[in-house]
Amino acid sequence: MAEDTAWPDDAKQDDLMQLYATSPDSFRDVIVTIMQANPDKFNVMQLNQNSDDSNTSLTKEAFGNTFKDTFKPALLNLIFDLIDVGNTDSINQAALIAFVN
Repeated sequence: MAEDTAWPDDAKQDDLMQLYATSPDSFRDVIVTIMQANPDKFNVMQLNQNSDDSNTSLTKEAFGNTFKDTFKPALLNLIFDLIDVGNTDSINQAALIAFVN
């Protein structure tokens, strides 16, 4: 599963959510691999697209809205939770970039 870099369809996204429930570390590895292989679909630099602020912060809702046309909302919530290691209910662009890289 970790070697598949194609953008996941709905069924594959459901499988990824199940993977999160059983193995969050494996889920992270698969998601990061998919994101890295598809920067045109999940462009972390779009956070600063309309801003000069270099430390853009996002709530879970804002993260979901920013990337709404990428993964299913439930999958985006899981990704946000992995990035928000401090459980602050907010992530910044640096944390997102660190997650993807």
